[in-house]
Amino acid sequence: MKTVTTPLISHEAEPFCFPGNQIGCLLIHGFTGTPREMRLMGEYLRPFGWTIYAPRLAGHGTSPEDLVRCKWHDWLASVEDGIDLLHQTCSQVYVIGLSMGGLLSIIAAERYAVNGLVAISTPYRLPTDWRIPLIPVVKYFMPMAGKGESDWHDPANAIGHSAYPGWPTAAIPELLKVVAAMYVSEPKVKVPALLIQSTHDGSVPQEHAQLHYAHLGSADKEIFFVQNSGHVITRDTDRTLAFEKTAQFIQRVSQA
Repeated sequence: MKTVTTPLISHEAEPFCFPGNQIGCLLIHGFTGTPREMRLMGEYLRPFGWTIYAPRLAGHGTSPEDLVRCKWHDWLASVEDGIDLLHQTCSQVYVIGLSMGGLLSIIAAERYAVNGLVAISTPYRLPTDWRIPLIPVVKYFMPMAGKGESDWHDPANAIGHSAYPGWPTAAIPELLKVVAAMYVSEPKVKVPALLIQSTHDGSVPQEHAQLHYAHLGSADKEIFFVQNSGHVITRDTDRTLAFEKTAQFIQRVSQA
């Protein structure tokens, strides 16, 4: 008999939910990250009385090997399940994503019943790398790619941050497929959209937010820049500014 093992989820990677009223907020973490990236945002939004849910995307928070086994549709399915869960008690749902979570938010805003989206530190394209076409071979002798130099504005904010230590090489083609799906969805998005970007993001140049703005089909759209944060705005120095802007956006759209 074949033994089936259940992935061990780290304590920091557990999903979280704050029950509230009929306005639901789905908080979506980034590639290799965990719901902990969105925890401080959830705690900030909770006093508004909204229902907050942060799922753990498939393959995250366990081991890099689990992430490698996932397809991009598995990550989108995690988002779809979260939207469906919120719709059980909420009449309005807002998707709020960080980095790849922002890409998934854009796709979800076009495919599913949501009322608005917030995309934070969201890439428009991935850096060009000649090794990507060679991944079917490279993955065997370089299973993990380094994340590069840290860009935290205050390194103290990185304490407690939970993520895989590198990029699982074999999972990168699936990340590229998320970007490709975003290109298809973005012009079709009609719901209000807020883009939040740091001018000192070491992973995503600020021009990417402007590219998203130009291609989003939404008539109601806005870019909000912060200066004192790196890529993970939701845990870095200017996080409260981003949280405030997100709350103002949801209040405005939900009352329109």
